[in-house]
Amino acid sequence: WTVPLQAMSVGGTWRVLVVDAFSPNELGRRRSKSFLRLIRDALRVASQSTSFHVLVIGATELDELVFDRAQKEDVNIQALQGFATVDLSFVGGDDLVPWNPAVSRLLAFINQCVVAGTPLLGDEVLIVFLNF
Repeated sequence: WTVPLQAMSVGGTWRVLVVDAFSPNELGRRRSKSFLRLIRDALRVASQSTSFHVLVIGATELDELVFDRAQKEDVNIQALQGFATVDLSFVGGDDLVPWNPAVSRLLAFINQCVVAGTPLLGDEVLIVFLNF
């Protein structure tokens, strides 16, 4: 990581969000477990200098964190406040294309991370969405 871990943490604890966009089938669940294990192992190495609170959510559960012009102002304020509590995000998934309306919230979340400068790491799905 190019940013020192202490630079963004509050009280020595990072709030980490993991977006699980893997398929619900058996292969997708295996890939999800592997992705989560990789993150856990990386955080364990980093945990020598800081601690982490990790929340894992599905790609369809991002409504509470994503700004949406179609929503009321108070809903967007709550979404942005929730988003502001995240220090580091991971996105992993399979068989997703960014133009699919079913993953529009994931695309909006990734865009929001880029605009806000929130550290964002992920697998090939993230790379495809960033290039879209």
